[in-house]
Amino acid sequence: EIASWLDQRKGRGEAPPSAWICLDDEELLDGHDCEARRGFFEGHVVQTKSEVGFTAELAEQAISLLRSQLLQQQQQQQQKR
Repeated sequence: EIASWLDQRKGRGEAPPSAWICLDDEELLDGHDCEARRGFFEGHVVQTKSEVGFTAELAEQAISLLRSQLLQQQQQQQQKR
């Protein structure tokens, strides 16, 4: 669903979000089924467990991923100047 939403935005000529994460209990990075989209999701996935849910540790991981993405974007913008 997330990949489809991002593809739709791209198809409409919209800029990608400056930072995004995917919180999901389904596997999005490992295994043969995920191979085609692995590069797309790397650095954006926080893997939850359905029996546990979203924990404080996972929240910290999500915040860290978002910060990293925003920092990388800022660095890229500075290099263009």
